[in-house]
Amino acid sequence: MTPDQRPGPSRGRRMAAAAPAKPSRVSIVLAVLLPLLTLGAIAFVDGTPAPGRAGVPPQDTELTSLQVVCPASIETGDLRVSSARASGEVSVRLGDDTSDLDLTSDATSVLTGRDGAVVVDGRGDLAPGLVATRLDDESAAASVCGPPQPEYWFTGAGSASIHSSVLELVNSDSGPAVADIEIRSQRGTLSIDSLRGVTVAGGTSTAIDLASTAPNRHELSVHVTVNRGRLGASLLDTIDDDGRSTDWLAPQAAPATNNVLLGLTDGFGSRQLVVSNSTDDQARVQLKVIGSDSTFAPIGFKEISVPPQATVVTDVTEIVRTAMAKEESGLLVTSTVPTSVGLRSLTGSPRDLSHAVTAQAVRESATLLPAGKATLVMTAPQESGTVSVTSYDADGAELSTERLAVKRLTSASLELPQKTSLVVVEAEGVPLPGAVRVVDQDGTVVLPLNELVLSALVPSVTAGNPSVVNGVTSSQSSS
Repeated sequence: MTPDQRPGPSRGRRMAAAAPAKPSRVSIVLAVLLPLLTLGAIAFVDGTPAPGRAGVPPQDTELTSLQVVCPASIETGDLRVSSARASGEVSVRLGDDTSDLDLTSDATSVLTGRDGAVVVDGRGDLAPGLVATRLDDESAAASVCGPPQPEYWFTGAGSASIHSSVLELVNSDSGPAVADIEIRSQRGTLSIDSLRGVTVAGGTSTAIDLASTAPNRHELSVHVTVNRGRLGASLLDTIDDDGRSTDWLAPQAAPATNNVLLGLTDGFGSRQLVVSNSTDDQARVQLKVIGSDSTFAPIGFKEISVPPQATVVTDVTEIVRTAMAKEESGLLVTSTVPTSVGLRSLTGSPRDLSHAVTAQAVRESATLLPAGKATLVMTAPQESGTVSVTSYDADGAELSTERLAVKRLTSASLELPQKTSLVVVEAEGVPLPGAVRVVDQDGTVVLPLNELVLSALVPSVTAGNPSVVNGVTSSQSSS
C-alpha cells in the first residue's frame, strides 16, 4: 500500500466512540446487536459505512514516494527539477520510456529532449521537497508540475479560432484512469457526451482540443473530475489575434467565495476577468484591488451577476492598469456563492499572453523559475504575516535570504536576485498566498506558490470502500 500524498503536516485526532451501557437483559442485547450486525453486513457488501460509525481520520506519516506530473512542451524548452531537502537520483518517465536525473539539494537539474508529458518520480529521501517546472523558451511560458489531484478547475479557456485551449490529461500509473469533463460557457453547461467517462490508458497522456471537441465563441471554464485512478491535468491556452501567443493556465484548487488573483501585469494591453459559477444559485460578484496600503473597491466598478452554471467575462483593463501604474497590486474577488476565477492579460508588443494565478495560502513552497526579472508578490487577506525568502542559483548556491512582512488586506513585493533559479518561501506564522512574476524580453510568466509536499497521509479504510486523499486511494500503487 502506498500512502497518499498531501502537502505539509496534518494534525489529526481520533473520535472516541462512547461505550454503551451494559444491558441487563438478553432481549436488550439482541435488540441492540441485531440492527448493528445487519448494518455492518450491508456496509461490507455495498461499501457504504454504517450510519453513526465514528470516523478515523487519515494518519500523518513519512513520505517515501512522490510523483509530480509535467505537461508536454509547446515548442522548445526544457524540464527543470530540484529537491529542497536531499540529493540523489530521480526517474523521469511515462510508460516504458524512463530517464534518470541526478539532483543536488537546492540546485537546478535540467533535462532536455523529453518534449512529451512526463512524470518525475522521487523515492525515499528525494520524495519530500521534490519540485519541477516545465519551461518553454520561445513562448515565454511555464507550468509548475504537481502531484495528481482528484479535481481541477480552469477558468478562462477558449474554443474558438482566435482563443483556443488544449486540455492534457496524464496518467502516471499503470492502470487506466477515467475522468468527467464539464465545460461552462456564458449560456450554461455544454452537453458533450464525448467528455463523459474519458479514459486515459496507463502510462500515457491524451490531449483534448476544445476548439474541435466543444467549439464555442464564449469564454469557458473547464472542470475535470477524476473518477478512477490518478490523473495530472494541464491546460494550454492560445491567443491568435495580431500575432500568436501561448501560455499555460494554472488550475484553481476549488471554487471559493473569496479568491485572490496575483501576478498582474502593467503596461499597455487588455485584461479580462473571467468568473464561473458551478452552483444552481445566482452569483453576485464584487471586485477589490489589494494595494500596498489597503484593499479598496475601484471607482465605477459595478457588481457582476453570474447566472447558475455559467461563465462570464468582464473587461478590467483600466482597473488593473491604473492600479499597477501606482504600486504592486492584486485582486480580491468575492462572491455570494463559491466561484472559480481567472485573469487573462494580453500585453506588450508583440502581444504576450499571461495568466494571473488564483493564489492559495502556503506554509512553505519551493518554485523553479525561468531566467528574467523575478518579483515575488505576497498578500495577507485574513491576517498579517511574515515570510522568509531564500533564493538559490542554478548550482544551489544561496544568493540571499530576506524577510518580507505583509500587513492584513495589503500586498507586498520583493525583487529577487538576478540569476535566481529556485526560490523557497517559508511562512513564519500564518500561511500566506503568493506568486512569482518573471519578465524578460519575450514576455511575462506567472507561477503560483504551491505547498511543498513533505509528508503523507495514510487513509482510514472500510471494507469495500477505500478512503481517498488527494485523488489516491489506499489500494492504488504509485508505480
